[in-house]
Amino acid sequence: AQATLAQRSAQGVRRLGLESGGLLSRPSACMSAEQVAEALDGRLAELRSGKVEVHVKAIGSAPALRQPRFTIDGSKRFVDLVMFLKTSLKLESLHVYCNDAFEPLQDECIADLKRCFGMNGRLTLSYSPEVSFS
Repeated sequence: AQATLAQRSAQGVRRLGLESGGLLSRPSACMSAEQVAEALDGRLAELRSGKVEVHVKAIGSAPALRQPRFTIDGSKRFVDLVMFLKTSLKLESLHVYCNDAFEPLQDECIADLKRCFGMNGRLTLSYSPEVSFS
């Protein structure tokens, strides 16, 4: 079980680019699992820092937002963005889609969504009071 944890930690380190940047060298050999987890958390915090440009558009009968382009802290969760939109639009129910394709999980970080699904340096979202895509 310990070897498996070390292997998974090393894979995570490579995926996040901690090795190539010189932040960690041979993480599974010289660091405990807790130290690797701390380093990974630090790198994730670094990647999620800063602002993310968001563009939103209404679908169907949804009211249009006064300012469809805004920035939000990249470390905020998707649920925070949905609550902001609900408050701004004065709606109780709102479905928010990424790239007109899917509803992200509520606990996803905005910066992670932009890094994975953003285009032209921004995150494009659409919203509707009723289910639009299934």
